[in-house]
Amino acid sequence: MGYGFSPHGTTLGITPILERLFSQAGYTSIQSQTHSVNFSIDAEAWSDFYRNTEIVFDGALPMLRKANPNLQEDLTALYQRMLLEMQKQDFCGRWYLLTVWGTTPATTSMDPDSAM
Repeated sequence: MGYGFSPHGTTLGITPILERLFSQAGYTSIQSQTHSVNFSIDAEAWSDFYRNTEIVFDGALPMLRKANPNLQEDLTALYQRMLLEMQKQDFCGRWYLLTVWGTTPATTSMDPDSAM
């Protein structure tokens, strides 16, 4: 197994197995809903995504630099390039998400009435 649940180590790979993990954890009535957010340059969500990108990567850069000091200049250049590309008039972006939920069977140890 590679990084996360990805067999090749290229992604976290958790989305395809979320429902199985819920089932293995004892959840029942498992459901899921897919979502996507358009954060292209002309989309309503663009400015929030742009700002969040600045915050997340600005916070992550010190950790990434510490993990691999040889990449310091490359990381800074990549970060700046990413921000510039997000500002281009032809920038298109979409974020895909999966929400999974379920219920757990009632247990006596968690039932407040069973303590009486």
